[in-house]
Amino acid sequence: EIGNALEEQISRVHPDDAKCVISELEKHFRGETPIIIVEYRMRCKDGSYKWILNRGKIMEYAEDGTPVRIVGTHTDITDRKQADEEIKRLNRDLERRAKGLAALNKASQVMASTLELRVLLGRVMEQAKSLLDAEAASMLLHTAVLDESGDELVFVAVTGAASEKLVGTRLPIAT
Repeated sequence: EIGNALEEQISRVHPDDAKCVISELEKHFRGETPIIIVEYRMRCKDGSYKWILNRGKIMEYAEDGTPVRIVGTHTDITDRKQADEEIKRLNRDLERRAKGLAALNKASQVMASTLELRVLLGRVMEQAKSLLDAEAASMLLHTAVLDESGDELVFVAVTGAASEKLVGTRLPIAT
């Protein structure tokens, strides 16, 4: 239900894609490309957009050199585009998980290298800081876990600015 007028077809192109589509058409009209091949979103009758692979070629020119007849196809590639986006999302997720696994592996190597709790926790905090791309990290433990002395939290591992000053600092737990 799309007319033959180029303006009508261009009016249906998604605003974010229009500049690229027009550029590719102009290149072909100037004879810089033998065929038009461009992917873009096109507005459907119901107002939604579908991804289109447009391939076309000028078949006939007027005596003054202006295109008279263009033959082309529109192929719906929406499913392929959605699959590509899903693959990209899954790859980002896999990269994040791989980074996490590498950090866990490094942390396990650190754990195997020492049995001193403060050194071990400090190294784990360095890995956590690196994994989270943070400027600082800290770990607090309940004093009952450490020495059964009461209702306090104690900074047992800290990385970042002024970290040495915080280690051992106790914070009362409000009840």
